[in-house]
Amino acid sequence: MSFDPGTAELLAQFFSDTFLGIHLVTLGMSLHSQLYGNPATDRKVHTLLLVVTLAMGVIGMFNASLGVALNILAWHKQSNNVYIDAPWPYKLINVNIVVQSLIGDATWIYRCWIVYERRWRAISVSILLWIAGLVVSILVVIKAGPEHRDNGINNPSLTPYIGSALVLTVVLNVVTTSLIVFRIWNVSRGVRTHMAAQQKLTYVIRIVVESGLLYTLSAIFVLITSILKSNVDYIAGHCFVQGTPTLFRQQLNFVQ
Repeated sequence: MSFDPGTAELLAQFFSDTFLGIHLVTLGMSLHSQLYGNPATDRKVHTLLLVVTLAMGVIGMFNASLGVALNILAWHKQSNNVYIDAPWPYKLINVNIVVQSLIGDATWIYRCWIVYERRWRAISVSILLWIAGLVVSILVVIKAGPEHRDNGINNPSLTPYIGSALVLTVVLNVVTTSLIVFRIWNVSRGVRTHMAAQQKLTYVIRIVVESGLLYTLSAIFVLITSILKSNVDYIAGHCFVQGTPTLFRQQLNFVQ
């Protein structure tokens, strides 16, 4: 199935706004849980996770707003070239995709660090992958900068950088998720005499695996659309920005 940039961007706006609605609902639930939670537990507010939650929420809303503004501009100029050679403020859509992914990956590494009782050696590989992803992502933003490029984000010169960034994200997520699950599984073996604790750990493993798998599949989908140079990647990219925070918030209670 092939779309012209205008159709692809309009569909991207529709799906992005749908996922934004889910994003905002989970954002409200997450903020309520972090700020109020259960008063009986006397749990303190985790400042870092609160900042991350708000940052990912703001990026999601900002990205959706840029999409609306870009569609209005294209309608006003009556030209699909706006989507290919957009004015520089709209290039921030690419930045939003990159930053959202980097924040999500960094949060996941932090969670792994907590699970391994703050042992840096446990997350050394994940950190190296994240740094490599950061470097490649910066190159993506620079290469997709304000100068005109035929085919926009689907320009062949950008494919190696975008592909590398997404591959690093997928590998990092698989490695970090595997480390977390392995650690929790080892702990669960030691509490088999306590059924309640074992059941809770089994539930945590399921949440971690499900969320990690959905995130990985989302990144793979974006990667495939990018490699195929399909305009569907407009849809995949916008949805990725809104879906990433929603998936990572599923494990928030597990970290706290």
